[in-house]
Amino acid sequence: MIFVILLMFTGCATQQKTIKKEVNMRKFNIDLFEKNKNNDNYYDYVTTDQNGDSLQIRLADEEQYYQENIKVLNTPFEKVYQYSKLTYNVIFEVETFYNCVIGVRKRYNNQGELIKETDFDAGFNFSWLDLVKMLKEKYDIDLMDIKGQIERNKRISVGRSNLEEHPKSYTVMIPIRWDVKGVHYGLLKRPILISSDGEVFFLTNDDGKILIDNREEFKKGKLGKKKGAWSTLFD
Repeated sequence: MIFVILLMFTGCATQQKTIKKEVNMRKFNIDLFEKNKNNDNYYDYVTTDQNGDSLQIRLADEEQYYQENIKVLNTPFEKVYQYSKLTYNVIFEVETFYNCVIGVRKRYNNQGELIKETDFDAGFNFSWLDLVKMLKEKYDIDLMDIKGQIERNKRISVGRSNLEEHPKSYTVMIPIRWDVKGVHYGLLKRPILISSDGEVFFLTNDDGKILIDNREEFKKGKLGKKKGAWSTLFD
């Protein structure tokens, strides 16, 4: 499984810097992988960390590198590591919250020496933690309840815009059921648009009724005549 960073709205406006040597000693467990890999060149297993959290781990051979995906079960968090095939040292690491890269993405050389880091939280005065708190307290939307979302067949998605030419913002997509006379026809999505400062520009209720619609203000104030990547979700 080739990992693709799914920032449905992620670009290059993050802060990047090249740094002096800092060595990460993390290595790919090649013995565990070779012993257990399947015909598709990956191995899935579940374990428990020191905090007692259950982790779903996948080790995979991705031709150019080895990869390790570590997902905390029933949470929206996942860590991804890529490893050199020459030395088994880590060469890349990133953490995601839903479809958003969060924190600092790091790249290393084949010796595990840090060569570049990119801060994906830069420019967001309203953090993803603030987003979780605000949606729960104001709108009773629980981004942390992945198990409940699965049980209700209502998986939420969260995107975060880092595009240089467009304003930084969050887009939260909430599935709503489309039923006619008790017959389930499918799931629609209702979008919520939130600025990087925490201002809600677009919001609907569970029935699709628009409660807040400041899309024009969002475009005029932030974009001028340009359209953001989010526009196709709303226009």
